[in-house]
Amino acid sequence: MDVLKPDIIRIESRRYRAICCVDRQPVETGKETYVEDDAYYYDEAESCTHEYDTIEETKQGFCDRVKNIPSFYFKFIIGKNSENKKYLEHQTNTNITLPSRGCEGDIVIRGKDRKGVIAARAKIHTIIELNRKQQPAGHFLSLPVFSEEIQHNLEEFQKNVLKIKARGVDPSIFQNPERLHLTLCLLTFLNDKELEEALPLITEQTKLIKSKYFNDAPLRVCVRGVEYMNDDPSEVDVLYARVSLPDASHRLQSFLDELVATLASSDFLKAQYDNVKIHITIMNTLFRERRREATASKNDSRKMQRVTFDARKILQEFSDFNFGEVKIESLDISVKGSFTSDGEYKRAGLVLLA
Repeated sequence: MDVLKPDIIRIESRRYRAICCVDRQPVETGKETYVEDDAYYYDEAESCTHEYDTIEETKQGFCDRVKNIPSFYFKFIIGKNSENKKYLEHQTNTNITLPSRGCEGDIVIRGKDRKGVIAARAKIHTIIELNRKQQPAGHFLSLPVFSEEIQHNLEEFQKNVLKIKARGVDPSIFQNPERLHLTLCLLTFLNDKELEEALPLITEQTKLIKSKYFNDAPLRVCVRGVEYMNDDPSEVDVLYARVSLPDASHRLQSFLDELVATLASSDFLKAQYDNVKIHITIMNTLFRERRREATASKNDSRKMQRVTFDARKILQEFSDFNFGEVKIESLDISVKGSFTSDGEYKRAGLVLLA
């Protein structure tokens, strides 16, 4: 079935089947070394030639620049002891220059033959797409869940929980009310241009699938009750609030699952689970460590140890705590670890649901 259903690689505006790659080494034939020079078998349709208008003709031949590639991918292009880069240059009869280690910038391809430069650029994009899944996600798709009622009740919840004086519980592990959200999935974009190109697809599919389950009705949810992530309630890292629809139907789960499944064929979505875990994190021990690290001395390089908390009494007294009801007005493309002056997650894009 791998042959019938191969992975699909998107390179610029085209899509290719990903086949098993074999590391071809030069074959010795007598005194000379022979390498199949596939750079000159490059036979693109005329309709694709506009994609290479950036190639410049110079006195020495031709030059092209591959722009907006994160430095994360340079190691895959270079390879151990520059073996990948040397082999790529030999295949395409080009010279490839990358920015210095730790620096961002353009990848410059120079060659005597235009087809060789085109082939080198195509191979670089193929390397990037083959290693794309290893790139850390920089964004996430989320539903912001914030209202004055939710904020007030969360503050009441925090005040009452702190009175219990449970082990490991302090104000630093509570989520900021402005950042309350429901996470759908992680997203990985190579650059801002790719994000801009993905937004129309996300917008179209979100509105189409939402109308299937909710018609033109607003998306209102109830936030009530708390649960924990792991198996031991005395050693908890994450406590979250349950989310449901006022009519207690499963339409919200169906809507989110179908949306993520539809977008999963796109290169920018990093699928994690078969179903979306519908929850809103309200307490997380990771918040404590991040806040400590943010205020720690620059000379202190020690990693902060994550300490769990005892949630047994919290679960007993607040298992059905009512945080309120809220109308969700947008689906956000949020930037991981980046916040506005108001404390909210920065938005790289949004789809209005109201």
